Amino acid sequence: MNLWQITIGLCVFSGLLISCAAGASRSNTPTAAAAAQPAAKPAAPAPMPVAQAPQPATKPAVRPGSKNTDRAEVLMLGPNRFEGHVYDLIYSYLLESGIYLELDDHDRLPEELPWDLSQYKVIIVDKSLPVVEYAGFKEHLDRYAAQGGTVIYHTPPAETNWKANDPEMYEVYNKVVAAGVKLQNPAFLKRNAARPDRDVILSSTARQTTVPGLVGWYRIGNDVAFMHFEGILKTAELYNRPDLRDFVLWMLDDIVRTHGDKPLPVFGGHLVDQFQKLGRQDYYERCMKSLRPASMLVDRVEFTRRTNPAVACETVSGLGDFMALAKHAPDPNEYYQPLVDMMKLCHDALFEPTTQLWAHGGTRGGEPTPAWSRGYGWMLIGLVGIIENLPKDHPDYPLMVQYLEETTNGLSRYQDATGLWHCIVDDPNTRLEASGTAMILRSYCHAWRAGVCRTPQVKAMLTKAWYGLKTHTVGGRTFSFLWGQGATHDKSAYAVNPSSGTPYLAPLAGPEYVITFGPLVP
Repeated sequence: MNLWQITIGLCVFSGLLISCAAGASRSNTPTAAAAAQPAAKPAAPAPMPVAQAPQPATKPAVRPGSKNTDRAEVLMLGPNRFEGHVYDLIYSYLLESGIYLELDDHDRLPEELPWDLSQYKVIIVDKSLPVVEYAGFKEHLDRYAAQGGTVIYHTPPAETNWKANDPEMYEVYNKVVAAGVKLQNPAFLKRNAARPDRDVILSSTARQTTVPGLVGWYRIGNDVAFMHFEGILKTAELYNRPDLRDFVLWMLDDIVRTHGDKPLPVFGGHLVDQFQKLGRQDYYERCMKSLRPASMLVDRVEFTRRTNPAVACETVSGLGDFMALAKHAPDPNEYYQPLVDMMKLCHDALFEPTTQLWAHGGTRGGEPTPAWSRGYGWMLIGLVGIIENLPKDHPDYPLMVQYLEETTNGLSRYQDATGLWHCIVDDPNTRLEASGTAMILRSYCHAWRAGVCRTPQVKAMLTKAWYGLKTHTVGGRTFSFLWGQGATHDKSAYAVNPSSGTPYLAPLAGPEYVITFGPLVP
């Protein structure tokens, strides 16, 4: 079933399933079967100065890449702002794999070809750039190639289908890797991690609130937008940015204007306290309209117990939001038990004791699908939301905490050295996946502040995760974000979804880490 097409009215209890922006994953070394796509088309660039060709001269032979190994190994000559998706595809592949790409202090590509090319192992040139026509330009690159450097000329296709696999762009990437560049280059990761947390979070938030198409995405009332609103509001409070708070309020007003009296989605449940804090009783009341009668939840539990339908991590994500809403109900206790019971049924269907991981989808007693990292994020949002709001004296509270502690062992075992988790959590041959990592980090920070899973192991895991997200955040986007993936037993399906960078992840996870532990880099 296509989760994007499942309405909130079908979530796990009242026939209500939360729609989700799901994503698949990608390995450190993508294959030609995979492809990338941007989260949203960037704004059209301003006219760019034409690079001037260097003048021919005699230089001593220095094998490219033979020195300065702690500096950029790849130079990609092209526009600083991507007018077409073709640049974004190649750029995404390189940055996801931690390849040290030449960027200025503002994370922009160089506009001109430098004279000294000896530090680079690879130079990528778009044949459509006017500078390619200069004889001196070609002579300079020919000399570089004669000394052992790799020059990759490519021609952007007239039309790029960025929602499909693009073998031509992967051919460019594969040539870069074949030249012997370092993947997950420690010097490049260190460069990115050295930036203050505040700058990383705010640069991404700035893109998140200005990228064309994002407003339209929020305007349709997409449920996942409400999770991102939480991150923007926390960023606004953390860094005293009332303009960001006002953006969220404007977007909510716009959604109300667009959808009339429609209740805010269940995903708004975790914002009810924020709405009260902001004095927006109107939004608070719209959220509360999403809370269905407790009897419907009880009926849904009984139906699930009796028929044992397939469940997926995405279907569990709404449990925490229902719990947050139930806390404000006239009688919260009538909601607590059916929510906990549904969590038990879903955990029984998805938890694998051997790996201590949740499968992406499955039935109780059936064959599970792989453990998908972003699905993991959805599952944690549901479980941690229950733990945050369930009274500690509830008889099942210890069991909910036990579920979280058990899966913590599995997650910490499979966390990659970069700090990210792989698309399929327990398969290191699948691609690294930043969106799942951000959601995992966000949820465990909530759990920590709720007083559970407070161990040195968990803190180290979360610090490593935030470091990994920072190192893969460049120019206000985190690489890589992978697109929607329904639960399936076919592992290859998780490997071929396109990817790109997205501005959503640093504002989602970064403020949570800083609020919980303080910044890695002030």
